[in-house]
Amino acid sequence: APSSSTSDAAAVDCSSGNGTDQWFETYYSYCGLFCGDMPTMDNEAAVEKIRTELTHAWCDTLQSALALKGEWALTLANIAKENDTRKKNNNVMNSKVAPGIGYTKTSMKTNADGTVRTPDHVHSEALLLLRIDAMSHYLTQEESVAGPVVMTVINCLTYPDAHTSRRAIKICHRILESTVHLPKYENILGKMFQTCAQQIVSEPKWMVGVEWDIIALLRDLYCRLVLGQALTPGGQGPGLQCNQGPGGFVQHKSAALPRDGGGISCKPSDIPRNCLASLPGQSVSSVQKLEAGMNAKRAAKDQKALFKDFFQISAEIMKRQEGNQNSELSGLFGRAGQDESVLKQQDKGIGSDD
Repeated sequence: APSSSTSDAAAVDCSSGNGTDQWFETYYSYCGLFCGDMPTMDNEAAVEKIRTELTHAWCDTLQSALALKGEWALTLANIAKENDTRKKNNNVMNSKVAPGIGYTKTSMKTNADGTVRTPDHVHSEALLLLRIDAMSHYLTQEESVAGPVVMTVINCLTYPDAHTSRRAIKICHRILESTVHLPKYENILGKMFQTCAQQIVSEPKWMVGVEWDIIALLRDLYCRLVLGQALTPGGQGPGLQCNQGPGGFVQHKSAALPRDGGGISCKPSDIPRNCLASLPGQSVSSVQKLEAGMNAKRAAKDQKALFKDFFQISAEIMKRQEGNQNSELSGLFGRAGQDESVLKQQDKGIGSDD
């Protein structure tokens, strides 16, 4: 922990010129916690607890700011519900079947979470949409803010805590939807892909239960960055192939609206391709075979299964290369066992199509 045992002592250190950059790095890495003369084991346990809680709070705050939870997320859910109702009404009106109960032209009476919908909800949603779009743009495209935010979220993908990892994955989907159409974000999104790929093939025990979320993010990144396929928000639904243009793919209509799913990279990126080809047991031809399969089968379930089979080959080779260095008994950071690893399981674990 920081050399100063109390906050008062820390203030004295700083005022006397002892507050060096190294001191501040240690101070913030320990979340400003001063453990005094606590035993080393208790010291580390207390700091790790505070660090984890702080990380949870940061991820939850960022989710709220990007309309992934809370009141703003309810606004987007209400809009999605209203659009679904409108489509159903149009289908009934266009069919020869008489409209049934529930198919009316009136506005919905409940919110997406089941609460009663009041006139205040209707009046406030237009304003909330403006705030959602402005905040999304500020956090993901304002250069002085977006760089540190995005890199911190990518680092959270490797933090050994399932709660943090799942929330970071959701945030990464929104970042991708907001920035993939901008060429200057190719490298940082490529870094995101490389981080996820490394996590999957290393199969750490702490990540058990989160693997399919990571694979879904990898699929979202690859579809948008390489294949010219747009997806619905959160990387769900089948890949929507964009047309080929003179210099690449034609941009998707939702590129300017991340909350509607976002766009694609019009110029296919080679960063994800090179990342996959560099994995143990893989080559350019195996990557080309993967892409051919993803172009032929665009359903979410099929594409995630292709990724799973692809990474399984590399994971097996890495495991043999590691030998006893990363055995099943090596703790939280060791490789997941045969019964734990998703890469060893049958495709039934994928679930239904999004």
